[in-house]
Amino acid sequence: GLGASSKYLEGYYERYMGVDYSERIIAKARDMYGSNQKSEFIRANIKDINSSIIIPHSADLILAVGALHHMTELDKVIKSLTHVAKPGAYFVAIEPNSANPVIQALRWLWARINLAYSKDQKFFSKKELYELFLKHDFQDIELEFQGFFTPPFAQVVLSPQAISVPLSKTAILVDKILDAWLPPAFKFLSWNIVIRAKFSK
Repeated sequence: GLGASSKYLEGYYERYMGVDYSERIIAKARDMYGSNQKSEFIRANIKDINSSIIIPHSADLILAVGALHHMTELDKVIKSLTHVAKPGAYFVAIEPNSANPVIQALRWLWARINLAYSKDQKFFSKKELYELFLKHDFQDIELEFQGFFTPPFAQVVLSPQAISVPLSKTAILVDKILDAWLPPAFKFLSWNIVIRAKFSK
């Protein structure tokens, strides 16, 4: 993506490497966040990552924010990430949850209204994600439902900001309350799933 995580996590890393397939997006990332001397943005297909692009087994953490559901051949993707990660490195991702039929219907509708919204996306169930990482020998796999009211604010630009900013702040507060108090049986209604796991040693 645009490399926004390099800004949010600034001060927590020695080196940040962002990878995206799109030349236009990488150019935008360099323009927005390239002044940070500890960050680097690389235009590449993650499935083709090799030692000339990233030093093998050099990453302590691989962060994938809304990335996997845009990718094909996920087994190849995971193998490539394993080539980049140190043994025992952390993997953290956030992906769309397919369990809520109302949200799935909204996604379907939005794909037909917004021509820029990719129709080639794979929305995951918790079981599918768990099995994917289990198959590749990940350890300490944790999956958690996340985001009930906040995710739409990341997808749609709302104007004017005098209305959208207070609404988004309210959504953040409500999500924090739901994360803490919503019974586990209803958490599948979330927009997203957060995955935390470790690469095998």
